[in-house]
Amino acid sequence: MLSRQLVTEKKHEIWMQFGGAPIRFSIQEFSAATGLNCSKLPEIPQKLTDVENFDEHESTYWDDLIGNDLGEIDDKWIEKKLKSKNFKDPRKKLQLCCLLLVDALLCPRNLDRKISEVHVELVRDVEKFLSYPWRREAFSLAMTSIKTRGAEGLCQKTLAIQGFLHGMQLAMLKCIPHIKTRATYTPGAKKKKKGSTYATTSDEEVEVDDNTSLKPLTIKMSKIHDMDSKGKVIRL
Repeated sequence: MLSRQLVTEKKHEIWMQFGGAPIRFSIQEFSAATGLNCSKLPEIPQKLTDVENFDEHESTYWDDLIGNDLGEIDDKWIEKKLKSKNFKDPRKKLQLCCLLLVDALLCPRNLDRKISEVHVELVRDVEKFLSYPWRREAFSLAMTSIKTRGAEGLCQKTLAIQGFLHGMQLAMLKCIPHIKTRATYTPGAKKKKKGSTYATTSDEEVEVDDNTSLKPLTIKMSKIHDMDSKGKVIRL
């Protein structure tokens, strides 16, 4: 989808062609597909000096929550910390979970999923941290990351995109539900009652309904290319 974009001047949306017709991906589609509240809320500070009540002459919250002997931490560090039997502080556990969700899932800015020093300072106040528009930040990061890459960069075999790119994948499945009917379940799936089709091998096609949507699916690109070339696709 990223390599099949149409030229548009709008900064906060992209259009992609599939099956002979254009499909839009904007904040509206992102919100509808993910279920995340994308309403406008107070801006997220981008540097420590922008954090409310921050005093550069005092120690940061990093020392209290993370420790003063670490320069950088990532999602794996947090996972290990949360699993430690010696780590029992419930509030700090909640704070680390918040950081894990934001920096490793919704708003990753690098492949190593490093935790932002600004976000550590913000999570000092958990309630306020949760009130920030992280979902808009997730969309904005992904959109900026996509827009700054040229055609050659988007057509590479591997591509790193910041933000929550899964939102676009979910939006495409909602816009083109016919893709799901060309998917296959993983081997060993059991058959259900009459009316719902399950695959017993990875090569069988299945009909997907609401009751099976959470089961693991395999969508082969060869079938997607076939749908696209024929142009006979049901869209919403």
